[in-house]
Amino acid sequence: MIDLNGEEGGGQILRTALALSMFTRQPFSMANIRAKRPNPGLRPQHLQCILAAKELSDAYVEGSEVGSKEILFVPKDCKAKSMTIDIGTAGSTILLLQSVLLPCLFAKRGLKLKVMGGTTNKAAPPYHYFAHVFLPYLSRFADIQPRLRKTGYYPKGGGEVEVAIKPLCKGEYPQIIEELNTRIKPFDLIEKARVVHIRGVSHASTELLQARVAERQARAAQVYLSSLAPVNITTEYANTLSIGSGITLWAVMEYGENVAVHGADMIGEKGVPAEQIGILAAEKLGAGLGGGIIVDEFLADQIIPFLALLRGSRMRTTQVSDHAMSNCRTVEKFLPVTFKIEGNTICCEPGEKRE
Repeated sequence: MIDLNGEEGGGQILRTALALSMFTRQPFSMANIRAKRPNPGLRPQHLQCILAAKELSDAYVEGSEVGSKEILFVPKDCKAKSMTIDIGTAGSTILLLQSVLLPCLFAKRGLKLKVMGGTTNKAAPPYHYFAHVFLPYLSRFADIQPRLRKTGYYPKGGGEVEVAIKPLCKGEYPQIIEELNTRIKPFDLIEKARVVHIRGVSHASTELLQARVAERQARAAQVYLSSLAPVNITTEYANTLSIGSGITLWAVMEYGENVAVHGADMIGEKGVPAEQIGILAAEKLGAGLGGGIIVDEFLADQIIPFLALLRGSRMRTTQVSDHAMSNCRTVEKFLPVTFKIEGNTICCEPGEKRE
């Protein structure tokens, strides 16, 4: 039994633990869930993560209710099954996918996940970041085809994301780890990279079409970034339950024979000009690109469990966040690896599981 303390790290520790518990078939307990948050314990979006993982792995669960500060999760075999998950609120569809995506990459057959909720949320990666920045790094494990069926802004949500997965390496832990390390090179995201071009999506509700919000966000970002590389930002409008907007930017980079992606995003705010939202997103992207760094702060946090699958993986990021360090410690509980952090560099080495 793996014992975890959820006092720090918010829901990130829970999502990583669920994914790795299903992948390794190791049970875990977690106490003090979100204890330092203003509304401690499980929120509806966290509960849906647990229920989705329970269905996928036929797990035995204790403490699966809103407000619970402790849970016990005992998985059985992870099933290769398609699922539809309705968060029921504007909770992030992308954060929920973090709970179940990793084990699905190595399922016995292809499957499809459909999640309903928010697609553009504060403190969560938006859909376009997930699709264009995060998922390309997982293409070595599986063919993953994301689709945004409906856009959902806070507070009503109503968004819908669909992800079709065709595993390239099928198997169970621990044998699958040896197969992966025989067939696939580790992540090596250390060297400085050259920006080839910059892409982006600026989006808004149809109620903001007359005000040209998506175009204004895009134009401001494009002007700011035009000196770095060729820029192409598309605009789109959607019928949504709540009015909102946002912009996601990503730079495609070359280092040696490899290609990588560095991203940034911003969510529109009432009373903040669309031009300022575009500039803020561009500033975030440009700050990381200045040093040729491949991995942005938020990608570093999300990719850590996947680095651990390939021994010797390493990355340099713009900043090692508290979330990233918590994620490293959580992964070390489930897998025989050790993360070494020096400055803004994270290296994953073979090791013993941390008790």
